[in-house]
Amino acid sequence: MTKRFPKIRDVAEAAGVSTATVSRALSAPEMVSEDTRAIVLKAVEATGYRMNHAARNLRRRQAGGIVVLVPNLANPFFAQILSGIAAAMAPSGYNVLIADTRQADAGSSILDYLHNNRADGLIVLDAGLPEEMLSAGQTSAFQPPIVFACEWLDDDDRASVTIDNAYGARLAVDHLVALGHRRIGHVMGPPDNILTVTRAQGTRAALAAHDLAPRGDWFFEGDFSLAS
Repeated sequence: MTKRFPKIRDVAEAAGVSTATVSRALSAPEMVSEDTRAIVLKAVEATGYRMNHAARNLRRRQAGGIVVLVPNLANPFFAQILSGIAAAMAPSGYNVLIADTRQADAGSSILDYLHNNRADGLIVLDAGLPEEMLSAGQTSAFQPPIVFACEWLDDDDRASVTIDNAYGARLAVDHLVALGHRRIGHVMGPPDNILTVTRAQGTRAALAAHDLAPRGDWFFEGDFSLAS
């Protein structure tokens, strides 16, 4: 005998509410009271009901996915960031799709995906991407939001989540000076990267504040890898 999967009306019957209330409790919990949501969630557990996210996304005209563009997946720096993104998206039912922007042919594959699959949003950890990649998949009627994280673009009004890198560099120099060091080196990243520029500015400002003249040979070229 074929097992019948529980439907939303089974949850409604078990909870003693309407199917509309069940739908609101699961998809828009702010529209129902905490007591009602608790009753619905208990009925969901009792019946074994599973929400059909694909159908819900189709009704809402959503893709159900957020694309994260990462400059180097091999760099462990990004592991905690990606973990945090996934944890934040999970309660809302969003899938997190990750693309390494520095892999061979990454540009064309990302463009193909964004043109053929509507992402609900982009989180960009690589500010060195060409604008055509950032605007891929956008049309006059559909423009998923873009949020920069870690890196950002100057003179760009799109949202960004960043830290004060110049201040962080100054704190590092202050700490080393407090330990008695006077010959302080600075390992940089790619020369045109916004993090490289702002951190170097912070280091130079901190050295000057301690009456330590910055020397060119104290600044070493790097690429943000552990090897450098």
